[in-house]
Amino acid sequence: RLAGRGYALLAPDMPWSDEDPADRITALALAAADAVVDQGYADPLRMGVMGGSLGGYSVCCVVTRTDRFRAAVAEASFCDLVSQVLYAKGNTLAGVPWVEGGILRLGATLWEAPQRYIDNSPVFRVNHVNTSLLLLHGTADDACPIHQAEEMYAGLLHLGKVATLVRYHGAGHVIGQSPENHRDMQVRVLEWFGRYLRGETEEGGKPIAEQPD
Repeated sequence: RLAGRGYALLAPDMPWSDEDPADRITALALAAADAVVDQGYADPLRMGVMGGSLGGYSVCCVVTRTDRFRAAVAEASFCDLVSQVLYAKGNTLAGVPWVEGGILRLGATLWEAPQRYIDNSPVFRVNHVNTSLLLLHGTADDACPIHQAEEMYAGLLHLGKVATLVRYHGAGHVIGQSPENHRDMQVRVLEWFGRYLRGETEEGGKPIAEQPD
């Protein structure tokens, strides 16, 4: 849908191997942005960023570290590694394997390196956000519980940043498995980028939490 509306899309590889993924992710995103601008594919003043799950986390990292992007969309994201690593499903610590090792590879427990968890948690840097951020999350997400998006949104709300949180009731980690949700997400993403990248509608300027009808 985005390409059909005239947007140029880039899906870069985002490899990293150090203990500070948030900075590394941001550096890779900026390098990709520089490349498409240098090649004439993108307007440097009208760039957006979007992603889901780990990509949603990446979006939240990027917008807390640079003002390069005017609009952002984070789907099923996590933003607080402290609460994520303490998230339990029954007697299983669901977030520990992929935060300490696995995907993020912080390489230590929360108690061994608390500052590393804070430094790599976007929620602790919402005061630096100047990018309009759309958060999309399912209320039944058991991989990244909705409180992750709600924490990010609450911080943005408290500081008067431009943000919207859309809660999809009953949706799991893959929100778009429902055709209705898939269509709703497409419409919202197009409207968000249309508003904040193309100026197609007037900016409201106030954070709002929404849920689909």
